[in-house]
Amino acid sequence: MELNNLAYIPGMEDRLKEMFEQMEKWQLAVKDTVALTSPVILPMEYDPARLVRKPDQWQPEYTLKKYFNRN
Repeated sequence: MELNNLAYIPGMEDRLKEMFEQMEKWQLAVKDTVALTSPVILPMEYDPARLVRKPDQWQPEYTLKKYFNRN
């Protein structure tokens, strides 16, 4: 279990590199082809005011009325 994120602590670059190398070896051993990191890492911000909720086509009428103000 990871208790502390070492990625941004100065001086931990070698440990981080070692951990990534171990993960890459494990991926090869189990034939895992998924990338270890995302090409784009978004900030860990969450602003519910910016969230735009849109109903999908399967929403029942009572959900549309309650959460989307539809009559």
